Amino acid sequence: MRWLSAAVLVAVNLIPLIGVAFWGWSLMMILVLYWIESGIVGTLNICKIARAEGPMTADQCSVSASRTIRSCSTWCAAG
Repeated sequence: MRWLSAAVLVAVNLIPLIGVAFWGWSLMMILVLYWIESGIVGTLNICKIARAEGPMTADQCSVSASRTIRSCSTWCAAG
């Protein structure tokens, strides 16, 4: 199963190369695609982090999520 994960990773990362070689993609197009991908992955990870503490009440969850988002936003702004 590990080889399948590696094969998918390689195939997905070949898409920009194919886009440049055959479809005329520009550098800006590829950067925008990577930024969108990073935003989606980052958002999903923030949600996972917010829920990683185990079962909580609704109040605890909203406080934890807002704290996580604030921390991640600060880290991203500083980077």
